[in-house]
Amino acid sequence: VPLVQRGGPTDRWLARAGQSVYESVQFIAGPPDRYLVNGSPWMVDVERAGGGCMVNLAPHFVDLFLRSAGAEEVAVTATLSSSPIPGTSRAVPRRSVEDYASMTLTTADGRIATIEVGYAFPGSPLKRHCSFTRIGAAGTATIWSDGNASFTSVDGVTETAVMNVD
Repeated sequence: VPLVQRGGPTDRWLARAGQSVYESVQFIAGPPDRYLVNGSPWMVDVERAGGGCMVNLAPHFVDLFLRSAGAEEVAVTATLSSSPIPGTSRAVPRRSVEDYASMTLTTADGRIATIEVGYAFPGSPLKRHCSFTRIGAAGTATIWSDGNASFTSVDGVTETAVMNVD
């Protein structure tokens, strides 16, 4: 699978902030049952897919951070979930693959990215929740699920745009 975010609209907008110092990504896609409906049941089989949202979604955003930060190695801490939490109701049925993952990447020079991915968004025409924030030497760039994007330069000037997050 290609790293589809490379050079795309999200990558280009975030690049306005300059080299990443701090970065935050949330990309919570629809429920894992969508793979059963769209003819890809292997995506929820850990033996065939190798994992869930961490393997499928996170590499795209790890790649964006590594390239922006100019890093080839990072320290990683992560937490994954694929089982119900006792005493709560879960919208996501238990699968053999993880349905939520949160990770923090830290470079040797102190750059930090937090990346959250999941298969926990309800099935709906919205398809997902996503948000992107990059703080860099030139300013801060953000993009939200509805495509609203902003860039605020270090001089405090803000520009906005609407993007297609698909």
